[in-house]
Amino acid sequence: PIKVPEIFCLSGDTPVVTDFCGRRNNEEFYHRAKEVSTKVHEDDKKTVYEPEEDITTKGIEDGEVVDSTVEKFYSIEVPETFEIEFSDGSTAKVSGNQPFYTAEGWKEASEISEGAKVAAPGEMEAFGEDRIEWEQLDQDNFRVRENDDLVKLGETEVDSKAEITFCRKVTSEEKTITVPEHLTPRLSELLGFIVAEGSLAENEVRVAALEGENRERIEDLLTDFVDEDRINRRQDGLVVYSKAFIELLHQGFDIPRDNKTHEVDVPGILFKSSKENWKAFLRGAYRGDGFIGDKKVEYCSASEDLVSGVASLLRFLGYEPKKFSDSRGYHHVNLSGGNDITAFRDDVMQENIQRREDNRNKARPMPDMTEEVRFLRDATRLTYGRDTDEGVIAPVIQRDQDFGRDRAARILSSVKRRLAEVRNLEIEKNLESLERAKDVLKVSYPELEQELGYNPKHQIRQKDEFGEKHEEIRSYMLEVKDGILSQEVFENVQKLETATETLAWKEVEDVEEQGSMTMYDLETDTGSLVGGETPLMLHNSKYVGESESAVREIFKKARQVA
Repeated sequence: PIKVPEIFCLSGDTPVVTDFCGRRNNEEFYHRAKEVSTKVHEDDKKTVYEPEEDITTKGIEDGEVVDSTVEKFYSIEVPETFEIEFSDGSTAKVSGNQPFYTAEGWKEASEISEGAKVAAPGEMEAFGEDRIEWEQLDQDNFRVRENDDLVKLGETEVDSKAEITFCRKVTSEEKTITVPEHLTPRLSELLGFIVAEGSLAENEVRVAALEGENRERIEDLLTDFVDEDRINRRQDGLVVYSKAFIELLHQGFDIPRDNKTHEVDVPGILFKSSKENWKAFLRGAYRGDGFIGDKKVEYCSASEDLVSGVASLLRFLGYEPKKFSDSRGYHHVNLSGGNDITAFRDDVMQENIQRREDNRNKARPMPDMTEEVRFLRDATRLTYGRDTDEGVIAPVIQRDQDFGRDRAARILSSVKRRLAEVRNLEIEKNLESLERAKDVLKVSYPELEQELGYNPKHQIRQKDEFGEKHEEIRSYMLEVKDGILSQEVFENVQKLETATETLAWKEVEDVEEQGSMTMYDLETDTGSLVGGETPLMLHNSKYVGESESAVREIFKKARQVA
């Protein structure tokens, strides 16, 4: 069990996702957020800030991914840390006491071993915060056209599409570019092309495009910013000469200058916005530098941060990405399941593939729940034919078939029907009631004889409803009923239910103890947050004990539902 009070920590290079600055490394979030926060504690080991404005991340509540408010954030010196590698190719560096959400509940990093399954967000709703971060731009040298004048960005407010330029000294010849107030799918798609095939030099934005279809699409997207006559067509791609465009991409969307392909990343602002913008960005990135086939969808880059960001977007959209690096130092993210590939080509790449239904959720891997299923079958006295089909549960217990969400949902449905039947059972001291209880609870005469020391068949059928034997038989029936509706049964129902909901699961492949380092953490109102290369559900520092009571509340709700 996890005890309070403790502070759990993540390394500075662990990405976290918020509506404040999108997806940022933990250390970068810390330094950005403290500019709008109050320092509430500082000693030789830790510093604590409290935001002065609302900052939202994602957390877990009742097995669902929900909005979670950041209440405090920390930096702290941690003596014992661990690096954990996962089956999807991602890693996490955490403090030894950092809990991960597993099929058995929250477990600390120091307790997790190879083969354990930990939770990731199977799909995540977007924040919907798509306003361009004008405050992050140079407030003096970016100028906004107002009527016939160019006004410093810091002296005006952008509340619609704007014409802007970048200059230290305004001249009458100054050329502007047009920028929307908000991030749009077209701008997101252009950013995808630029991070995949673009580069920023001192005076030009260049986007490589050899294929005619890509050239036409990129040129069309560029005309949202600049007039068509300012786009230079080269044999190997397209070039725009514009200092304002360069600085907008660099300051507003984190695109590195000087062709530093190993430093490029998914723009942080994208993670704040909408699913349509996520899909549009991925569409541009994959058209620029991806491979899309019938059996594999792959993105490759020299930038590990970019590949991790692409993997996060895929995860948030409900896909199962796998990340790896090759011997040349390139980084890859793959989709390989047939359902994932079909859905990606149809939904993201807009290829209009005909498919009957989205089966990704049914096919997603789950933790090994064999023991939980076996326990529920035995504890609730499920019988084949009457309560469920033999072909649903038996293959899971015998490990003959993969255990997917569709099968788990069918098992859950059978168990819940069984619990509802037992819960509604009234047991009285009369012939009819005892006979019905024996049938509903599936208590045999040999079982009763073994428990009571005599064969009660005759006593059950006696009409003396106040007889001593009737009370003994009724008491045993009530014990059986209580056993079926026990806390342990509902805990196992909750485990199975959580595993079938919006969470995905990945396996721990290695755990390695590390030395001391400076680490960071967020404190949220749900006691959890989304963080990591390809995101995980992580516990945070405040609601450690409260999380255990929250789990008990879940069980209480489960009993009420049953």
